[in-house]
Amino acid sequence: MTDEIVGVEFEDVLTLHETEKAVLCNIAGEDHWVPKSQILADSEVQGHGDQGVLRVTEWWAIKIGLYIKGDTPK
Repeated sequence: MTDEIVGVEFEDVLTLHETEKAVLCNIAGEDHWVPKSQILADSEVQGHGDQGVLRVTEWWAIKIGLYIKGDTPK
């Protein structure tokens, strides 16, 4: 059994602010604090000033209501 992390992608994301533990991102026109622990290593968006594709854990995206399993992310 593997513990592969399932990721969800959001396009055209802009980071607005960054703290030690989170990044404030504009995702689909809404601002969300994204815990750095939930941003996947291959995400284009990692910190303040980044823009592009944000890849986060599916678990987190579902938890905050940005993604419903089986649907297209917002």
